[in-house]
Amino acid sequence: MAKPEPDPQERLPKQLEQRLRQSAYQPVFVSRQRDEQVLRATSERLRQQFGRPKWRTRVLWAAAALIILGIFAWSVIDRGILRNGLTRTAQFAGNPGDLDGDGRVTIFDAFLLARGLRDGRIDGAWDINRDGAVNERDVSLIAQRAVHLETGQPYAAVGRSSFRVVDVFVDPKGKPFAGYQFEWSIASQNGRIVGVEGGSHSEFKTLPQYDPRAIRRQNLIAGAFSTNAEKTLPHDKIRVASIHIEAEPGVTVRFEVKAEAVDRTGRRIPVEASTAERKPR
Repeated sequence: MAKPEPDPQERLPKQLEQRLRQSAYQPVFVSRQRDEQVLRATSERLRQQFGRPKWRTRVLWAAAALIILGIFAWSVIDRGILRNGLTRTAQFAGNPGDLDGDGRVTIFDAFLLARGLRDGRIDGAWDINRDGAVNERDVSLIAQRAVHLETGQPYAAVGRSSFRVVDVFVDPKGKPFAGYQFEWSIASQNGRIVGVEGGSHSEFKTLPQYDPRAIRRQNLIAGAFSTNAEKTLPHDKIRVASIHIEAEPGVTVRFEVKAEAVDRTGRRIPVEASTAERKPR
C-alpha cells in the first residue's frame, strides 16, 4: 500500500511550533565534569593519531641542533668573508692588510688583493693607503708590510771577507703554488746579507719582495706571487731566491729557513723549504 504524499499546506499546532522555536535558541548546559571528559578523550585520540615515537623525537631534536650549529657557523663565516671572497678582518681589526684573516700580514694578502683586481672583485674597504682607490699601490703596500723587519742593528763588517751565494728552495710536492713567503737567517751569526736575487722558475725570476734593511743584517723575510694561470705555475722543487752573504774566509756558516706557500685560490699548501750554499767555482 502506497504511503500518502505529505500535504505541503499542513502545519504543526501553533503552540507546539512556538515551543520548538524557543528551545532552538536556549543554551544547553554541559557540566564541568562532562566537559573535562570530552577534552581528555579528544587529547587521547589526537595523541594516538599524531603522537611521535621517542626515536623520531630524538632525531628531530638532533636535526634541530645541527641546523642551529649550521646557522652559527654561517654567521661566523659571514662576519669574516666579504662577497668577493676576501675576509673583513683588515676592515674591522687593527691590522690593516690582513685580508685572509690569519692574524698576520703576509705576501699572500697582497696576492689575494692582486687576484681581486685582476678579476674585478674588489671592495672599497681594501683601500689600504686611503687614497680613494683600490689599486696596485695597495697591493704594493701590503707586500711591503708583509716583509717588514723590526728595527735592528746591522752586522759589523768583518776584517777579511769572502762572498758566498746561498740558494733557497721550495718544494710543493707536486702541487702547483702561486705564492711563497720565507724567513731566512744566518743561524751561526757570523756573516751578513749583502744582496738578494730572484729564482729559477719563469714565474718567480724577478726579485722577490723584501725589506731593504735586510742588507748588512743576518735575517730577512721575502716573498712573491703570480696571478697567472695554474698551468704556468711551478709544481716541483725550485729555487725561489738566492742570497749573497759576506763572511770570514774558511768559516762555517749555518742557515735556517722556513717557508709557506699558497695555491692559485689563496689556500695554504704544505711545502718543504731548504737552503744550500753554492760551492766556489
